[in-house]
Amino acid sequence: MKNEATESDALLSTRRWLMIAGTCVWITTTLLIVQYQWTELSEIEQVLVLCGSALLFAAVALAIVMASRQSKFLWLFPIGQVCFILCAFVASDTSPNWLALTTLSSWLGYFLIALSSRRVGLLFIPIAALVTIAGWTSKPNVVVPGALEVFGGWVVFIQLLGGSTALWWAWNSLRIEARDGDLRTANLESETIYSIAMQERAGHWRKAATHIHESVLNTLRYVLASQNLDRKRLKDELAYVTFGRSTLAKNSGSSTRALAEEVLGSRFESGVVTLVGNIADIPLTGEVFETLRAALVELMRNIDRHSEDKEIALSMTINDQDLLTITLVGGTQKNVNDPPGIGRSTVLGSSLNAIGASLYSGVDENGRPKSSIVVSLSDATSSSPGIQVVGFLPFDKARLLVTAPIATMSLLGSVYFLRTMWLGAGVAEWSAWLGLFGVAIAAVVVVKRRHVRPMVGVAIVLIPALVPSLLVENQFECADSGSIAPLLTISGYSVMIIAAWSGRLAGIIGLAIWAYGGLGLVLRFPSNCRDSVSLALLNSLVVLPIILIVSFIGAKAYRNAADRTRAMRQLEVIERSRAQAADDLNAQLDQAVSTALRELELVADGGEMTDQVRHQLEVQDGRIRSVIQVDPERDGAFAVLMRTLVEEVAELGIRANVKGMVSSHDARPIDSQVDRLLSMLFLANRSNATQVQVFTDGVEDHLVLTVSRSSLRAVGLSPGEHQDLGEIRLQVELGDESIDSAGSYAVILSRKIAVSTK
Repeated sequence: MKNEATESDALLSTRRWLMIAGTCVWITTTLLIVQYQWTELSEIEQVLVLCGSALLFAAVALAIVMASRQSKFLWLFPIGQVCFILCAFVASDTSPNWLALTTLSSWLGYFLIALSSRRVGLLFIPIAALVTIAGWTSKPNVVVPGALEVFGGWVVFIQLLGGSTALWWAWNSLRIEARDGDLRTANLESETIYSIAMQERAGHWRKAATHIHESVLNTLRYVLASQNLDRKRLKDELAYVTFGRSTLAKNSGSSTRALAEEVLGSRFESGVVTLVGNIADIPLTGEVFETLRAALVELMRNIDRHSEDKEIALSMTINDQDLLTITLVGGTQKNVNDPPGIGRSTVLGSSLNAIGASLYSGVDENGRPKSSIVVSLSDATSSSPGIQVVGFLPFDKARLLVTAPIATMSLLGSVYFLRTMWLGAGVAEWSAWLGLFGVAIAAVVVVKRRHVRPMVGVAIVLIPALVPSLLVENQFECADSGSIAPLLTISGYSVMIIAAWSGRLAGIIGLAIWAYGGLGLVLRFPSNCRDSVSLALLNSLVVLPIILIVSFIGAKAYRNAADRTRAMRQLEVIERSRAQAADDLNAQLDQAVSTALRELELVADGGEMTDQVRHQLEVQDGRIRSVIQVDPERDGAFAVLMRTLVEEVAELGIRANVKGMVSSHDARPIDSQVDRLLSMLFLANRSNATQVQVFTDGVEDHLVLTVSRSSLRAVGLSPGEHQDLGEIRLQVELGDESIDSAGSYAVILSRKIAVSTK
C-alpha cells in the first residue's frame, strides 16, 4: 500500500507553499510599483510584464488546485520570472527604475534549485548572482539599486551566491532526511498496522471466547455434569445458543445501574443474588459494559456451580480516586491451585486486563469469600482513542528553507556593517555592532535548528530589532540610501530568523520595534530617494512574515490531511482485521460447534445420553476450548502446537480436558521430536481425557499434559525424569491421583521466551 503521508510529501508540500507565497508577495509588490509607471514602460516591457504575470497567476492557481499531485506545472514559476528579468536587458534608456532585480533573481535561483535534482541544482547556484550583476551592468536605470550601489554590486553578488548555496544545502539535506524518515515511518507504520491487526484479532477472540463460554460450553458442561437432565432447560439453552451463534453482541454502552439490573436478571440454577446499597448511574462504554457483565456472570456461575453457600451479595461503589469497585460476597473460595480454564484465563483474565480492570479475591469482615473488580472511571466512561496518528511537521522544513539562505546572505552582508563602523562614529557605530551581533545570533539559531525558548527569543530579538532606531539618530542624504538599505534589510532578516525559531511573541515584539525604527529611518530620507530603503522595509516587514505565515497554514493543512489519511488507513486495517478474524474463527469453530449442537439437539428432543454421545460431546468440548483460546496468527508456538494436537486427536475421537491455553508470542518452531512425544502421550492415554494446559510466567512458556502412569510408561517416560529436548526442558512430576488409581503424572515442557526483535 502506498504511503500518502510521508516526509517526502511533506517537503514537497512545503516547497509548493513557499513558491506560492513568495511569488504572490513579490509580484504584488512589483505590480503595485508598475501601475504608477505603466505608461513610462516600453512596449516590450509591457508585453513581458503581462506575459510573466499571466504565467505566474496560472502557476499559483494550478499549484493551489492541483496540490501535490503534479509537479511539472511548477516550472511555470521560473518561466514567468524570466519574463520579468528580461526587462532588465531589453528596457529602453528612458524606462523608470521599477524592477527589484536582486529579489527577483534570488527567487529565480531558489526555485530552479528546489525544482532540480541534486547535481543539476549545483549548476543553478550561480544563476541568481550572474543574472543580477549582468542586469545591473546592462540597464541600471530600470533596476531599483539598493545595495547594488555599494562596492559596485559585488557584495550583493557574493550574498546571492552564498544564499543559493545555503538553499541548495538545506533543500538537499532535507530531501535526504525525508528519505531516511520515510524508511523509518514505513517500518513504524508496518509495525503499527501489525500491532493493530493483532490487537483486533485478540479482541475478537476474547469476545468470541466469552460468548462461546457463556453459551455452547456452559450448555455442554451442564449436560456432561448433570445426573438428572432437564430437557426443557436444555432446549431453552440451545435456543439462546442458536440465536447468538453467528454474530457477537455489539453493545453500544449503558450504565452501572443497567449493568446491575442485567446481572441480577441472569439465569442461574439455584443461586440467589441480592443487591446491597445504592448504585450511582455512571455511563459505561460498550466494551467495558460487556466485559464487566461477562466477568460478573462468570463469577456468579462459579459460585452457583461449585459452592454450597449460594447466597450472593452484589455491590458497586466509587471512591475519591474515581475507582469503580464491583464486589461479590458469597460462595466458597476457589482453589487457586486448580489449573485455570477459559473463565479464569479469558473472561476473568485477559478481557478484564484489556479494559484496565483488576480482579481481587479475599474475604469480608465475616469471613465470607469476596471477589472485587476494580476499574478506573476514566477507562470505563470514555472510549479509548484506539488510533494514534503521528502528524509530520513540514513547517519546520519551511523554517529551514527560508532562514538558511537569508542567514547566509546576512553573514556575507556583514561587510555593510563593517563599512559603517569604518566610516561612521557614535550612534552609527553602535548600530553596526548590534547588527553584527544580531547576525551572529541568527546564524547560530539556524545552525542549531532547535526551537528557541520564547523568553530567550524575546531577549535576543531585541538586538537586531534596535538597529534601525539607532540609525534614525543620524542625518542622511539621497546618496546614503544605497548603503543604509542593506543595513535595514540584514537587521530585518536577523529579526525574522530569530522570530521564526522562537515563536509569535518574539516575532511580534521584534517586528514592532524594528518596524517602528525602520519607518522612522525611511522618513529621514527625501521622498524622491526612498525606493531602496522602502523596499528593504517592505521585504522584512511584509514579505518574510507573509511567506512564513502562508507556509505555516499550508503545512498545517498538509499535516491534517496526512493525519486523516493515516487514520483512514488504520480504520481500514481495523475493519479488515476484524472481518478476517471473524472469518478465521467461524471457519475453525464451525465443525466442532455444529457437531456439538447436533448431538445436544438430539438429547433435548428425547435422545438417550449414551456413553458414545457423552464421549463425542467431550471430544468437541475440548476442541472448542482449544480453538477459542488460541489464534494461530497471533499466539506463540506452545499454544499453537497444543491446539493443533487437540484438533488432530479429536479427529481420532480422543478426548482432551482443555484448561487455560495462554503462551507468550514466541513463535520459534518446536522440534518435531517434541511433537511426536506429545502425540504418543495422547494416543497412550486415549482411554482417559488427557488434561492439557499452556501458560507463561513471563520468563518461560510451559506446556503441561496430565496422563496416567501406564500412559507415561508406554512412551518410555518415568516419574521424576528430567531431560533436554533441544531448547525445551522436559520433567515429569506427580499429578492428580483421581485420574488413575495408580496415580497421574504431569509431563511439563518448558522453554525460555526469546526476546522479540521485530
